[in-house]
Amino acid sequence: MPDPYARRGPVKKHDLAMTHDKILIVDDEPEALENCRRILTGHQYDCIVETDPYRALDVIEREHPKVLLTDLRMPGLDGIDLLKAARRLDPTIKVVLLTADAFIQTAVVFMGHGAFDYLAKPFTGKELCSVLRRALGEESVDRIEMKKVTPPRSAS
Repeated sequence: MPDPYARRGPVKKHDLAMTHDKILIVDDEPEALENCRRILTGHQYDCIVETDPYRALDVIEREHPKVLLTDLRMPGLDGIDLLKAARRLDPTIKVVLLTADAFIQTAVVFMGHGAFDYLAKPFTGKELCSVLRRALGEESVDRIEMKKVTPPRSAS
């Protein structure tokens, strides 16, 4: 039986980023939403975007995204309330809050409500992808060569 962990050929950057896990991005600012979507789809992530946090709950029930990236301050339902509702619908969903508040007290509150992490605005594409890789459990993939290692032969 072939080794399922053995790779044929070198590891390519696009192989590492390719994922079928869905990412739901929620922000009431269309420009911010589009920037996140553009960055993540450029790294081969499957993104769903929503400007309305109430409709985002329907998306969670219907599409079962692995990660929810949500703005903290939105009209109607803020990011903390969306986090709570999302976790009731799917306790396994990883929630990353996007906020302009970069204070340690804010982070403690987020984590206390079950957030996986948060990103302070403005953030870079590299920071966004890094937190997403960690949320999806892919962070270590960047540092591992995924091919079977054959021990060297002894010269006898």
